[in-house]
Amino acid sequence: MSGGAARGLAHAGVLSVLEDYKVPIDLIVGASYGSIVAAYYAYSYTIEEMLKHAGGFRLWSIRDFRPPWTNFFSGEREERIFEQGLGDAKIEDLRIPLIMLAADLEREEPFLFERGKLSTAMRASAAFPGLFDPLRLGDSISVRTARERGADLVISCDVSVLSRIYKRRITSALMRWLVGRAAKKEAIEEKDSLRSLLRSTLRIIKKYRDSGTDAPDFLIEPLGGEIKPLRFRKVEDSFRLGREAALRVIDPVVRNVCKKYQPQEIGKFSTLLCR
Repeated sequence: MSGGAARGLAHAGVLSVLEDYKVPIDLIVGASYGSIVAAYYAYSYTIEEMLKHAGGFRLWSIRDFRPPWTNFFSGEREERIFEQGLGDAKIEDLRIPLIMLAADLEREEPFLFERGKLSTAMRASAAFPGLFDPLRLGDSISVRTARERGADLVISCDVSVLSRIYKRRITSALMRWLVGRAAKKEAIEEKDSLRSLLRSTLRIIKKYRDSGTDAPDFLIEPLGGEIKPLRFRKVEDSFRLGREAALRVIDPVVRNVCKKYQPQEIGKFSTLLCR
């Protein structure tokens, strides 16, 4: 489940389709807003409860910027909101195994949250450069992580803005130029400045694009430009677009599973779908 801020609500629509078709979920890997949706779902929130919760959220309810003004939000209020709904839940105790991705900017490498306090990991994974502490990774790492943890069949839901940028000729060229510039470290660079944080983020993007991407078995891309990253009130629209995109690919997914596994291996799932 990729990041994408408010666009990430489309993940709930995808999950609802997987539920309708009784597709078993053995592991979720989430990044940024995808990790938030994944965390609530893995904790046992229903789709309806998640939508109600998201519908009451307003971006300015988490404002808490303070000196040295590197970011607009420190993230403390955001974490308190997570705690209100999830308490002191631990990642290792969730209903569905969950891995949340963040980035260590000093080492410029991924950091995987597999244990520890859920709300803290959500805050770290969902941080966005220039708004929060920039701990964001590209989505190919999500697929790679899932496979490394034993996933046989990977369904990826990509709603990230970065993916759209790289699909357009002009913005892709601009992004490659920015990433190339960031790769050249300057001799003098204030460690915690906004410029430094953004340059580190771009270097991480370059590092993992250069390492190659891991393709999922099935890719769901619910959104074009319909939902802007900060339009958090578009809950129903994002949910609907997620459902529609998932329904477009669910038949190939079902056919693949039914072909790959024997009925006795997938139990009730085969009774419903593999007829």
